[in-house]
Amino acid sequence: MTTTGKQIFSTLDAEGTLTVEVAESTFPDPKPSQVLVRMEAAPINPSDLALLFGPADLENAEFSPGKIVAKMPEPFASGAKGRHGQRLPVGNEGAGTVVAAGDSDAAQALMGQRVACVPGNAFSQYALAEAAM
Repeated sequence: MTTTGKQIFSTLDAEGTLTVEVAESTFPDPKPSQVLVRMEAAPINPSDLALLFGPADLENAEFSPGKIVAKMPEPFASGAKGRHGQRLPVGNEGAGTVVAAGDSDAAQALMGQRVACVPGNAFSQYALAEAAM
């Protein structure tokens, strides 16, 4: 049974347009060594801000419900070619309650527990994390 929820993504296109959006996502069932965490808190670290907005021109950005669209200045936009077109999840770390667990003993021991984790997509309603994490 898959779980759906909201998640924040950051996408930079080849023209230097940055889109940060809240979108519906599907979170698969945990693998044996994983847990599914219902995220309840996540700090905003400098590394999160860099992925979210970097040096984008937020003064002239377009804001709509669930979406921000802004331009990246040159040479940053062309220097970030490696992420052009990639829809990247945001949020390095967070905390929440384990709502599903894989079959391993380590994962099952965390069922229903409040945990801290570093899933790389913590700015979301749910996140998959390794139980050993």
